[in-house]
Amino acid sequence: MLERGPREIRRVVRTFNLMQAQIKQFVEHRVMMVAAISHDLRTPLTRLRLRGEFIEDPEQQARLFAIVDEMQTMIDGALAFFSRQHAAAEEQTTFDLPQLLLTIVNDYTDQGIHVIYTAPVRGSYHGRPFAINEQSPI
Repeated sequence: MLERGPREIRRVVRTFNLMQAQIKQFVEHRVMMVAAISHDLRTPLTRLRLRGEFIEDPEQQARLFAIVDEMQTMIDGALAFFSRQHAAAEEQTTFDLPQLLLTIVNDYTDQGIHVIYTAPVRGSYHGRPFAINEQSPI
């Protein structure tokens, strides 16, 4: 809102604008936190699936895989929602792109897929990390 009018009204509008900005920032941080947690849950789920491969009872194995698949679907849905909703609005920041790529390589490795990463181990990139991750097939 524009801060116009008598001094008292301008002060109220300024206070309201500050409160609105703080609430917006709080919500954005919460959304980013939930998206990060959702992403981090993928590795333990992959490990559960790999351990499930060693279960000899086909019925128990199928039950475990059904639970893992259900959880994976929920996580994928949360990530897709948060990425779509906030990737474009995400502020650009400088982050370590090779470390992000190594995390993706590790996710594939945890799934038993051999991936070779031959780029630098460290390097900075200025952009939107969640928007990049949105394109990841993992």
